[in-house]
Amino acid sequence: MLSNLKVLCVCILFHGNGIFIYAKPKYPADISYLVTDFKYSQKHGLKICEVQQGALSAVDGDLYVSGGDGSISPMVARLFSLSPTKKWAMGVLYPPLERSLKVEGWNFKQSMNALLKDADFLDSARSAPIDPSSISSYGGIVYSDLDVFRNFTSYSKSYPGILFIDAATFPYWRDKYKMSALFNMSDELKQYKADWRLYPKKYDLFLSERIQEEMPADFYVIKPRSEVLANGVIVVASDDLDRVLQLILEPLERLGKHPDKKYAYWWKNRDDTFLIEKYYMSDYLSFPQSLSESTSLQSECHYDATMRVAFILVYDGGEMDYHSLGGFWKLPSKALEEEGTLNEKRISCCKPPFYRAVDPKLLKQVDREMERAMLLLYEIMLNGSLE
Repeated sequence: MLSNLKVLCVCILFHGNGIFIYAKPKYPADISYLVTDFKYSQKHGLKICEVQQGALSAVDGDLYVSGGDGSISPMVARLFSLSPTKKWAMGVLYPPLERSLKVEGWNFKQSMNALLKDADFLDSARSAPIDPSSISSYGGIVYSDLDVFRNFTSYSKSYPGILFIDAATFPYWRDKYKMSALFNMSDELKQYKADWRLYPKKYDLFLSERIQEEMPADFYVIKPRSEVLANGVIVVASDDLDRVLQLILEPLERLGKHPDKKYAYWWKNRDDTFLIEKYYMSDYLSFPQSLSESTSLQSECHYDATMRVAFILVYDGGEMDYHSLGGFWKLPSKALEEEGTLNEKRISCCKPPFYRAVDPKLLKQVDREMERAMLLLYEIMLNGSLE
């Protein structure tokens, strides 16, 4: 799916607490590759759990569903390659994406140091574009991992002729709080996000009570602020919230040996704050029997799956575009009917055979909501609203 939205030279954003006016977007042009995980039901619609950079995300479910290198990575490579400018990639990239970029003719370097020895790159990078709002005006495009993220300000000043992919999203790299806070800057955007709060990582006897008063729910999701791959993510029932909070916020040494690695993680966490979300269920996926080989359950099984969707956002010539790349379901390792912990029944397993394709009709419905939500989010990112 492809859509575009014009961004005016004077951008006016309406928020719950007032109106913010920006003279112009901080990023005159941008290409960003993102992945989002969310729950989806006919009752609640889209409830986004996380949005993160594609460079930090695996889409192995796409490989399982589509075969080979999947359909997402080749689409990313084709969309990245639409501009006629020169293109370089470097660092440790997702292997299917790296192979797809090579098919499209991208020039690969092991590191930024190696790239800076490339005379062709330096020649393309030194001159600022005639029209900074036009992607085709840039001398080249670079896609990388952590190196550019860590040194983006310096690189963008030193090499003005280069458009660095993901630039508008760098300020929110691996920070669940900052990314979540963006949703609070628009009343319309906020409705697409799972309800959440940030709390100091300090236990007290009334913490659970405050959370439940501020955000009533049957189940909650506890998250560390700056982790990926679901490290430290815990699903907990409301009546067990106090016990779990005390366990992870005042950790004893034995917590590091907890059989569930998501609990054990909190023994080493050194953040000052943590996030907690209201847990939303997806409409269940049903199967005639369990997908696990380790169970003898042969009756109908229901899974509370999470959908992962990949997409590219482009800001070029004053217009924002949302390019859908498709998605897939991620299933927990246990069906609701099986014996197991809440984490086993509610958190994605992220390994075969716990992936499934999304019904095309449903995916089309999801894309309509995603398009609107992500363009609203992108506009805020482009303006550098939380930087």
